[in-house]
Amino acid sequence: MEGPRGPGDGHSAAVSGDGKWLAVGSQDGIVKVWDASSPSPRARDLSGHTAPVRGVDINFDGSAVLGASEDLYASMWRMAG
Repeated sequence: MEGPRGPGDGHSAAVSGDGKWLAVGSQDGIVKVWDASSPSPRARDLSGHTAPVRGVDINFDGSAVLGASEDLYASMWRMAG
């Protein structure tokens, strides 16, 4: 599982209530989401922020991910099953 690349790159993380999904907010303004139940998880990049993502949350079943950034915006992404 590929994660943050260097010191300070991953600023926040959240796990869905069912333990299947992991979301990480990073320095480059991207939120990365992994299906932790997959035998070979690959990150899905959620873009839209122009500054480091300092907060992330994910709902119980992983169908929605939220990110809050230093760009003073909060974003929500709906995830397809």
